[in-house]
Amino acid sequence: MSESHDFFALERRIQDRLVASLRREATPIMLARAPLPSRRPLVVLALLATLGLGIALFVVGLGRVASPVFRHPPATIAAHLAWLVVLGASLLVMRRKQRSARALPLPLGRFLFSSGVLDVTAEAIRFRPLVSYAVSPLASPKPTAGHVVTCKVGTETIRFEVAEAEISAVHAELEGHARALLEQTTETIEAADPLHLPRYLSPIAPLAPYAFVPTFAERRPLFATLVWAAPLAGLLFVGREVVSDELAFRDARAHDDVGAYAAYAARGKAHVSAVRRTHLPRAALRQARAIGTVEAIESFRADFPATDIEGEVAEARGVAVRADLARAESKGELAALREHARRFPNETKVERDAAIAAHYTRARTHALARVPSHDPSHLGAAIAALYRVPSADPPSVRTEARADAGTGLDLAERAVTRTITWNGKKSLPTAIMNEKELASRANASATVTRDLLRATIESDAVPFGDASPGPSKGSQASRLVVTRRVDWSGRVFTAMKPRVAVAGINVSYEASLVLPSGAVAWTWKTSVSEGVNAAQIKKDGASDAMIEARLYRDMQDAADKTFQARLKGVLEAKSLHASKH
Repeated sequence: MSESHDFFALERRIQDRLVASLRREATPIMLARAPLPSRRPLVVLALLATLGLGIALFVVGLGRVASPVFRHPPATIAAHLAWLVVLGASLLVMRRKQRSARALPLPLGRFLFSSGVLDVTAEAIRFRPLVSYAVSPLASPKPTAGHVVTCKVGTETIRFEVAEAEISAVHAELEGHARALLEQTTETIEAADPLHLPRYLSPIAPLAPYAFVPTFAERRPLFATLVWAAPLAGLLFVGREVVSDELAFRDARAHDDVGAYAAYAARGKAHVSAVRRTHLPRAALRQARAIGTVEAIESFRADFPATDIEGEVAEARGVAVRADLARAESKGELAALREHARRFPNETKVERDAAIAAHYTRARTHALARVPSHDPSHLGAAIAALYRVPSADPPSVRTEARADAGTGLDLAERAVTRTITWNGKKSLPTAIMNEKELASRANASATVTRDLLRATIESDAVPFGDASPGPSKGSQASRLVVTRRVDWSGRVFTAMKPRVAVAGINVSYEASLVLPSGAVAWTWKTSVSEGVNAAQIKKDGASDAMIEARLYRDMQDAADKTFQARLKGVLEAKSLHASKH
């Protein structure tokens, strides 16, 4: 029957008997010794697994915001606590075993007695009676290698190696105990039991038993571990959160891009305010700067309405606005600069005004290059005056047409009525060249003048508007004023077949460029006298019906063509001169 005892709980006589027996100083004699099966690898493996589990709990997801365990829920404190308790209690149990083994006066191991097998461990001693045994030579090439005693205790079979010199004595002890069991010799049986109380006590033997006093922590390892593991579990949880957050922030700073900062801002803690107001906006601003447009900066501003890098944002916007101005200027169009002024009225005004002034200078230079070298009308001076004041949105030069009828037309009518070929009031000059007719022709002359001047003067800096009758009021624009005046030339043309009486006409033209101040920058004048001849009167077999209307129309058409040719000749003199070389 198996017996298990705490060595330190035995009486001192039994303790001394065990010590002496194992030293082979007293009966029962220890016959052979074998090592106990070692559990150290399993214990070490279990401790390493426990330690690894705790480290994994701490390390997995540490500093990785994309990981689902980047931050632990508070319930993780229980996991930290369980890990610490298991690890701490295991260490306390191991320490108790080590101290108990050092305090034990017995060697640890498995020992063969004639009556059974004794296992001595740091925790307890266990004795199991011998059921049977067998002796066999040890498998070895040496003939003196020894023998193996195979013992069966309970259901376990145990092997002991015995030297050749000792095998006879061991065999004799085993045989003697077997006979005692058969003969039921009580005294012999008790003498072979190492745990049996000795019959005799030495008068000088100490009475106090060997003792081992475990500490409170060794006696209550779970409770003792909980005392320090509970607060440490909380510290581990908090420390892990702090470390994970700090590593994630450092990782975001190392990547230094929008994605890394946005990920930290979504799940981080300690540096979230700094990331949202400084680092993330700065990374996004860097992207907007790389695009280089004001739209990109404005899109950034929509995403980050409040930051701690307002100075950098303002600087980036200034750079983008200046880049936009440079692109507008490179197009060489005032419309692009005007659009820039509309979008950014209060930004880069000095630079934009300089760009507009430079555009005006180039446009003026090009316009002056088209002016005839011989410029008696001083058109060049007018161009200089028109381009004097740069503006992103210059008003168009207004074209005004003015029609006038001279007082000589009344004299012409009296002269016509005195002829014998007068065809009545319907053929009078004022009846045919009425106010509507004169206004229409004046408007046409103004349009012709505008178109001819436009080829020389106009650019997007000095645009020309459509012709309109009459003077403009309250306008701050320059004006092209074209006055067409019809008067009597002093001659009357008559014919009998067909019957006709018409007055010759004199048409005078005056074109002026008037600045907003009222000063006249340029004036050009010419006059044309026209009459009729017999061929014109008899043209196309004309009848008496309104022949005068056709003749007056022909005379005005001829005068207007002459006016147009003269003005064109003045404005194109330089190019005509150049074509001759």
